[in-house]
Amino acid sequence: MRRLYEYFTIEQKKEAVKKLELDKLELQKEINQNIDSYPRITREVLLHTLDSWNLEIEELENDIKDNRGPHKKI
Repeated sequence: MRRLYEYFTIEQKKEAVKKLELDKLELQKEINQNIDSYPRITREVLLHTLDSWNLEIEELENDIKDNRGPHKKI
């Protein structure tokens, strides 16, 4: 996903963060309530997804803070 975000404007990145945060909260709730109900491999995928979303949110927030819009390189 990271390459895709390079083409987002700052406003689009802010919207992506909002949507990722909502999805992250829903996933976190599912993990907290039902993680033991899933097979091991599914638990690993869920936790990996949560970690990935956390990292993506952090990267997007850094882009927003640094005002990195489309095609602006580091």
